[in-house]
Amino acid sequence: MAWSWVRVSTRTSPKLRDCLGEDTSSGKIRDCVEAIVAAAGGRMDDLTFEVNGRFARMKFFWENVQVKHAVIFDLEADHVVDVLSGEERSDLQLRGPHP
Repeated sequence: MAWSWVRVSTRTSPKLRDCLGEDTSSGKIRDCVEAIVAAAGGRMDDLTFEVNGRFARMKFFWENVQVKHAVIFDLEADHVVDVLSGEERSDLQLRGPHP
């Protein structure tokens, strides 16, 4: 299972706006983002807010690239960074250098 960090606007995504309605509290944003990620087939692991409140940083797990793309599209995310766990990094190192 792979995972990514993304930057999510707390204002622009139509799916997020529809879910929030008039409640733009941090808790409601967290619940809506988690639901949108789950509906796309992923799993949200962490969500923290930037100081300005207009953006959040989210870590989510995904099984295939279609799920990853759906989450990015549905949340209009940017600053996408794919990351590895320490164990996954070690597994890659065991493969040795590429020719």
